[in-house]
Amino acid sequence: MQHFFSLPTTLTLTLESHVGPPDPLLLGAYIPGITATANSKPGGLTLTLKQAINFELVDTGKEVLLKGPFSSFPLDGYHLLGGMVRRALLHKKVLCVHGASVRELLLVGHSGAGKTSVALQLLKHGWPSLSGNKTVVAFMAQQIVPLGGTKTITAKNVDLARQGIKAKQLVSYGDRGAFTLPDVASASPKAIRAVFIQRLNDGRSQHDRLSAASAMHSLYPYFMDTVNADVIVGEGQSVLAGTAPADTKQYLAKQLYETLQQLPVYSTSGSLSYITERIRSL
Repeated sequence: MQHFFSLPTTLTLTLESHVGPPDPLLLGAYIPGITATANSKPGGLTLTLKQAINFELVDTGKEVLLKGPFSSFPLDGYHLLGGMVRRALLHKKVLCVHGASVRELLLVGHSGAGKTSVALQLLKHGWPSLSGNKTVVAFMAQQIVPLGGTKTITAKNVDLARQGIKAKQLVSYGDRGAFTLPDVASASPKAIRAVFIQRLNDGRSQHDRLSAASAMHSLYPYFMDTVNADVIVGEGQSVLAGTAPADTKQYLAKQLYETLQQLPVYSTSGSLSYITERIRSL
């Protein structure tokens, strides 16, 4: 069965699955800015999933085929889609940032740094949120403009309960829950006015504004999303290469240097309440 989607910029995606349909909630967690459409357009990305005894990955750039002993839509499929979209956006000099976008702020940090927890706290305070974990951005006139993001937030069920999160479409996956950002929390893209590099801890609290040079070096890997560059599939038997074009790397470094001369970037660590209040006070 074929499924058609639009993506940030003019990208389109066709998913041909012979192993069952994907979960729309998980699509929203792995692929930023994905929207279901009725028809396909030529020249877009295509992922085909088929059943087979052994794993096999065929990658020709815009078209990817994955075969394997699947009984339903595999987790590998979501990872592949995320990797394909990231790679295609890089060729357009559009970045898939590992971070959340909340009220014209960009919250970045490594996995486990507490981005989701802070975003949930701000959401409780009524702050509009464009993305939960990954944000697609473009540089325009020395500004960072978000074009879309992951609309599904995932977190441990215990954390969701502790923070009093109630979502009508909350779905549990093992010890985690997932829900789509509510419509009232969706925001029209506006230029980012500050960036927070955050890290939750129970120790010393710290909040510093970084120099433009320090911010550039700190933000580069988050904007390039180097942690998720390559996608391992088929129980470790194949890898979808996500190497960025050299000119995109040079473009990102130059744009960061110029943009960060004016855009404030903060390094903030501490408890959840400390980081949340620092962000709210900006």
